[in-house]
Amino acid sequence: MPLPLLRVGIIGCGNVAGPYARDLVTHPEIELVGMADLLPERAGALAARYGGRAYPSVEALLADPAIDLAINLTVHGAHAAVTRRCLEAGKHVLSEKPLALS
Repeated sequence: MPLPLLRVGIIGCGNVAGPYARDLVTHPEIELVGMADLLPERAGALAARYGGRAYPSVEALLADPAIDLAINLTVHGAHAAVTRRCLEAGKHVLSEKPLALS
């Protein structure tokens, strides 16, 4: 029996997002649905390269029922707050380390 499709959104489209997206799209059981960044042009560039939708905001990404898992690739100081927002939106979340600075 095939695995169910895991639908993923990336939050934070800085330097580390490219390698994450590159690896995610190689897995047939994962769909890269989209990405969001404080700078929308970075999300647009990542979407243009790897597919998926560039969301206008983190809130828009988290409101999309098509996303099962949010990958938090924001700056270190934002990890805890963004992870909390993901969980409050009912998403599974994978956060880049560290989770918090203190």
